[in-house]
Amino acid sequence: GYADNFLNAKPILDRYSVPATVFISTGNVDSAREFWWDDLERLILNSGTLPEKIQLKVDEADYEWELGDTAYYDESESSIYADWNVLDKQDPTPRHQFYRSLCKILLPLPSSEQSSVLNQLYSLSKKTSEGRLSFRALSSDQVHSLSESGLVEIGAHTVTHPQLSKLSEAEQGKEIKKSKNKLSELLDRSVVSFAYPYGTRTDYTSDTVSIVHQAGFDCACSNFSGVVKSSTDKFQLPRMLVRNWSKDEFVSRLRYLFSRG
Repeated sequence: GYADNFLNAKPILDRYSVPATVFISTGNVDSAREFWWDDLERLILNSGTLPEKIQLKVDEADYEWELGDTAYYDESESSIYADWNVLDKQDPTPRHQFYRSLCKILLPLPSSEQSSVLNQLYSLSKKTSEGRLSFRALSSDQVHSLSESGLVEIGAHTVTHPQLSKLSEAEQGKEIKKSKNKLSELLDRSVVSFAYPYGTRTDYTSDTVSIVHQAGFDCACSNFSGVVKSSTDKFQLPRMLVRNWSKDEFVSRLRYLFSRG
């Protein structure tokens, strides 16, 4: 549910009459804060100063990291690794190691615990919780405008974007149904599509699929690649993750994917 779906993607979709579905985590709608993983990137991998030794309390456990010479990180240093992401096998600096490690720790935790850790990092970095405009989620008005365009379907994506497999069935039901109801109320229409947060086969369970079905959705998207066939489970539709590739790279990957179909 990033705002760039409205600001950047919608004009291109309109120009070429391409339909799309935007899945929205309703807890971030109208928020000035970024999603937790983006906030971590802003606080850790962007320029700024952190203590040489980082000590954080996470879920009642104490953790410690050494940043050494990268405690002070200027703009030129951060720009060198601007294209780095967690799919890269190597961590070029202690800051990247810190980021990767903390992401792994925070992923299965509830949003309240993630926020607690971020609050500690705001204090250590002397930065505020107000996020970058380019990383914010959609506003209510933007969600409504996307839906009214006729090309963009609005789908639900839980409230707080949790790793559903780590929640009880009751907690999963609340996350899934509340997001559906919030969007249906905002748009004054039924919301029938859902996407599992993170979406790999370990991020949700067969119970999750049943809950989504019982909540009244028509289909749900995962986040593992594949081609949709007549036999594909419509509550575990595959998707292709697209990085910031060149046109040629994108075309090559599409051809490979469809050649496997």
